[in-house]
Amino acid sequence: MGATTGTVVVGYDGSTSGDFAVDWATREASGRALPLTVLAAANATGYYPGHVGSTAWLPDAVMEHATELAGRGAERARRSEPGLDVRVEVDPGSPARALVHASRAAAMVVVGSRGHGELVGDLLGSVATPVAAHAGCPVTVVRGDRSRAIDGTHPVVVGVDGSPGGDVALDEAADHARAHGAELHLVSSFHMPELQTWQAEYWAAVRPGQTPADAARAAAQGLLDAARERVLERAPELVVVSHAVEGRPETTLHDAAWDAGLLVVGSRGHGGFASLLLGSVSRKAVHHAPCPVLVAHHPAPGGQAPKQHRRWARQTT
Repeated sequence: MGATTGTVVVGYDGSTSGDFAVDWATREASGRALPLTVLAAANATGYYPGHVGSTAWLPDAVMEHATELAGRGAERARRSEPGLDVRVEVDPGSPARALVHASRAAAMVVVGSRGHGELVGDLLGSVATPVAAHAGCPVTVVRGDRSRAIDGTHPVVVGVDGSPGGDVALDEAADHARAHGAELHLVSSFHMPELQTWQAEYWAAVRPGQTPADAARAAAQGLLDAARERVLERAPELVVVSHAVEGRPETTLHDAAWDAGLLVVGSRGHGGFASLLLGSVSRKAVHHAPCPVLVAHHPAPGGQAPKQHRRWARQTT
């Protein structure tokens, strides 16, 4: 299930959404026998008239409040799982930056979909997207029915498009479904634009007996067959259900995930700086899915945050 070492890191700001994120992350860490790190960001940028450097003085009130928040989130996790190794970390940067740095040595980062906390950072709604886009490990955005667990009645749903990023998402989804005894639902969508008259006539001439919609559905089914084969080689005991659905990917995934315990999508890019950004399907899932969303990433090289960042971090146990 992605990285097998490291910790599950959850961003916490004291909001209801943050509580849900801690609950989800606690279950994930416990199920994977990994430590849980509750991270609060003491973002003091707004308190300075100029640039905040590594030697800047941080107001005690900001750090104390963030430390109290992180401790509160950790206590919530310990009450839920008394035997879990729960750690606390406070970072003086912005929430998004802190979580992205933490992701480089983490097995997973978990964030809420909305939040608050003027004293400790920005709205979590504005944190989830950049973290999901830039993290060096899988990121789960806890949204929709946040209390729903992955189990025999709530499957793991993953989009299939045949891309390398899609394969990473497929493997992550298969591992989660296997770990929780859930079904794995594969969804491949196809969308047919309206053809002009000459295009329809040309198609009928070169492919008699097969409509464009038939060809598109066959292509989607081919992707599903290949994905199913890949999954069963990895986890032959899984129950795998395939869906070739006409429609746009963001719509078909949303509908397929309505009763899911988890929706898994891949990050998407086109090289260069664009490779750091979420694709449109993943972005819409992060903002609108009816259940928790996991954005799968390739593991970051090195597995360590920059030394300067580690020197800033204040950790407690």
